[in-house]
Amino acid sequence: MRTMFGLCACALVFAVSPYGVGQDKKEGKLDPEKLVGKWKYVSGEKDGAKVDIANFKDDVITITKDTITLKGKETFVMKMELDAKKTPATVKLTMTESPFGPGAVSNGIIELKGDELKICYAHSDADAPKEFKTKEGGKQHYFVLKRAK
Repeated sequence: MRTMFGLCACALVFAVSPYGVGQDKKEGKLDPEKLVGKWKYVSGEKDGAKVDIANFKDDVITITKDTITLKGKETFVMKMELDAKKTPATVKLTMTESPFGPGAVSNGIIELKGDELKICYAHSDADAPKEFKTKEGGKQHYFVLKRAK
């Protein structure tokens, strides 16, 4: 369960709307460089239910231009592939390091507005969600992150 939350959290770090900071307003494109840095969890949901963010209060998410690393009780590293031409931008996360091994893939959407990053993704190589929300039985995760100071 923590692995899926970690994967979700990573995915959310890469979404950006065409109106947010970090995007070219004329082109509506996400600037991946604006995602680079450290992030903290603000809120989350899984399959339509709220996630207790207190479980992640000490976790740190670090994003580079092509990876997301989640460090908490366990460490997860994901390769990140963005398609900033789509609205919202899409993200494909491929687990490269985890306590459960590499290989898991999640597809999602990502949006960046100022210092707030939203990410919503599906489990196990399923199609990316169309909107930033989950529903019961939908096998999706949605997280909101804030840039760490």
